[in-house]
Amino acid sequence: MQHDRQRILVVDDDPICRSILDAVFDMYGFDVTTTDSVLGASELIVRFRPDVILLDLALPYRSGASWLTQLKADPQTSHIPVVILSALPDVLPHERRSLAHAVVRKPFRTRPLVETVRAACTDVAFLSREVRIDPASSQPLGSP
Repeated sequence: MQHDRQRILVVDDDPICRSILDAVFDMYGFDVTTTDSVLGASELIVRFRPDVILLDLALPYRSGASWLTQLKADPQTSHIPVVILSALPDVLPHERRSLAHAVVRKPFRTRPLVETVRAACTDVAFLSREVRIDPASSQPLGSP
């Protein structure tokens, strides 16, 4: 089954952040599905078949870092690129950081995040690249 739009699964427990990410990626032509936990994400992977997963680290019930390790160890999901999107990416141990396609720090800028996700979908090597913005920037969350 082929699809025209790249599929992104957003896993973030913040409803406002999920809403912003849904709107941003929809505007950029992605097919977006969101969930607030890895429990929901595990179920959605089978049905939605994402091209990339955008994953927060601080999640209820189970951390994103723990789930990332499980995803990459499972032959059914190891091929799916994962982009970490977190306010606290430094809590991700180096050995787990290398499992992610890229790491983006919140707050984020829209264009670099979308470019990073597109690169992950097309398998452009950004491996473990951390995308940062200037903390003194006056740009609001999700700004271009």
